[in-house]
Amino acid sequence: MPRVRPPADRVTTTIRPSNPFDLIRLLARSQNDPKKALAELVQNALDAGARTVTVERGRERRRTCLKVRDDGAGVLPDRDRKEALRYLATHVGESLKRRLSPAERREQLVLGTYGIGILGFWSLGGILEMRTRVAGGEPWVLRLFEDDPKVEMEPWRGGLFEGETWTEVVVLDLHPTVQTRLSGRRVADYLAMELRGQIQERGVDLRVHDRLARGRAQREIRVIPPRFRGDPIAVATVRAGPFGPVRFDLHDVEAGAAEEAVVAITAGGAVVYDRVADFPDLAHPPWTLGRLSGTIEFADFEVAPGTRRGVAPDERAAAFHAAVLSVERSILEAIEARDVERAVAEERDLAKDLRRVFRDLVRAIPHLELFPVMPETPGGTEPADPVGLPVAAPTEPDGEGDDGAEEDLPLFPPGPLAAVRVTPAAARVVVGSPRRFHAAAFDAGGRRLDGDVVYVWSADGVGAIEAGYGRHATFRAGPAPGPARVSAVAALHGASATGEARVDVVADEGGDGRGDAGIPEPVLVDEPHAGWRSRYVDGRWEVNRRHPDYLRSACERRRLLRYLAMLFAKELALRDSGDPRHADVLERMAQILALVDPHLR
Repeated sequence: MPRVRPPADRVTTTIRPSNPFDLIRLLARSQNDPKKALAELVQNALDAGARTVTVERGRERRRTCLKVRDDGAGVLPDRDRKEALRYLATHVGESLKRRLSPAERREQLVLGTYGIGILGFWSLGGILEMRTRVAGGEPWVLRLFEDDPKVEMEPWRGGLFEGETWTEVVVLDLHPTVQTRLSGRRVADYLAMELRGQIQERGVDLRVHDRLARGRAQREIRVIPPRFRGDPIAVATVRAGPFGPVRFDLHDVEAGAAEEAVVAITAGGAVVYDRVADFPDLAHPPWTLGRLSGTIEFADFEVAPGTRRGVAPDERAAAFHAAVLSVERSILEAIEARDVERAVAEERDLAKDLRRVFRDLVRAIPHLELFPVMPETPGGTEPADPVGLPVAAPTEPDGEGDDGAEEDLPLFPPGPLAAVRVTPAAARVVVGSPRRFHAAAFDAGGRRLDGDVVYVWSADGVGAIEAGYGRHATFRAGPAPGPARVSAVAALHGASATGEARVDVVADEGGDGRGDAGIPEPVLVDEPHAGWRSRYVDGRWEVNRRHPDYLRSACERRRLLRYLAMLFAKELALRDSGDPRHADVLERMAQILALVDPHLR
């Protein structure tokens, strides 16, 4: 086919800005978030391989300033300082980092590619000074001015810092709004989340010094990446087509903690989307359920310049989108499984609370006959506590929380392992009967350790460990009375500790055969159209959780406990009377008490 010639009057030229500095002005003004601009300066230090980075808010020559000092490789370390600074000032928009391959960028955790991050200082203050020294040579300073093409370079005559190689970026004459918004505490909290992955992977020591802090405000803060709340969800790493891996660090947050349920998308450890639902076509479950916290990491994004928020809609973004879609079903199934586990755990906790509520019942009403307790929960695999109230009622909390309140998350994670507590610390068990024990591990400060703690149970004396379930174990008393001891050895990260409980194995006092009588675990049944609230059938205490009274009470744990205690008292009274004709009267009493309960404050 003959080649088609272009028309003779066609003109070809090259696009270029009419005024280069106007383009630089547009790039600089594209960063309007001072916190993000500061994070960009810290990111540059991390990209230079710094092991120690210090952010300082203070004054220099009576002018307010922000400083970022690091011990990285320095600005273009293979060049003379004057030449390196000249190149930096005259090659805006060109970054040597862009020459790295995707694999090198992932391995080195390098994020910057555009060479315009330094212009973000316009949103912070009026002047930027970059002071640099490499291999003990003469230090130089580069000076840039807001909205001014002028550039100054000269040898640095100020004070020297420790080390033969260092870089210090100083933004002088901070804008008034920046002085109030970027306090030391706010800077530390922002950097901890914004650069969470970078700080964790690099192991960098990042600190914030606030020389302008007043009163009791913290003046030196170490930036520690926050721990995500909730239970971890195991999600396999997925490769995004021909590009790098997509890594998921997800945690299931309990319902009611939606303010903590945030999953961010990161590139090279830095946040590019605050929420997964902000990514195109991902505004659907599980990301919109308000149940997940954590991050999704994909280092191969083409990150938007300037604000560093959002990514280019290219084949990389499409591959990431497909990878995320491929794991959504498994995440939803994991959340559903956790809901079932939590429902079962909640039922068990309610049964324990009920046993505490009725602990003194038998002593107050000796003739009252309790219900037999099944040795196993219906349909479950973990044994319940079958010991009756008269024999082995606990005399102290069992370490599982008394009021359902959560501790505030500490600044530093608990550890290392220092002690183990077994509860109850002392117990009386009828010969041949089982007894549940619980173990909890603590650090030297008394903070509880969860997660990967491994427990090994043993027993000495008259009895043996019948079954162990992590920090729970069942002790079976021997055939004759006598003393026994239950021990739990906990191990975590090479450290171990031991806790013990004393057991007194006794004969069946009185021979009334009620050693296995007590408070049965409520079995929740779904019968929305039935009028009954609770009933005792076939050895099970059933509670209708679809009854309107139960639904009204379930909104608050303490109120639900009162409701269940009232229902159990009804069942006890009906059992004690021996007359089924009293059932209607007792049901009416339960109805009245359920209605007036919200007003009993």
